[in-house]
Amino acid sequence: PDSDRLSGMYLERGEPIGVMADLDNLIIRAIASQRVAARLIENARLNVEIRVQGRPDIELSGRIEKIIPAGQERLPSAALGYTAGGATRIDLEDPTGRQTVEPFFEILIVPQVSGATSLRPGQTMALRFETPPRPLLVQTWRTLLQLFQNRFQA
Repeated sequence: PDSDRLSGMYLERGEPIGVMADLDNLIIRAIASQRVAARLIENARLNVEIRVQGRPDIELSGRIEKIIPAGQERLPSAALGYTAGGATRIDLEDPTGRQTVEPFFEILIVPQVSGATSLRPGQTMALRFETPPRPLLVQTWRTLLQLFQNRFQA
């Protein structure tokens, strides 16, 4: 990332000077809580809307490659946790910032990128998953069940 400052600089043997990334085969790694992941596993459509955080002019589409069905408690990147601006609560005693308080599911998404749009590793994305519409009564019933489960730990 700082290649412009490397010219004429002395480097120790084995010192890292950059990161190699395959920009043609990017995969977006997202996480979802157990409540959201259950709905996605049951009936999410494969297409996903993708927006690059801080760049509302870039709107992409992608498709769900895989939803890893086992609940995990260690984030793939610390950037997904609260301390780095993510939306996942992390264990404050973990020095790496990757241990979560609650289990989550990992979702792998393959973006469909055109030649003009440049996605880079490490960018933050906002994803929108689409599920089939449900009647209001069904949505209310599901919300009440979830509220009951959270309140009484059932």
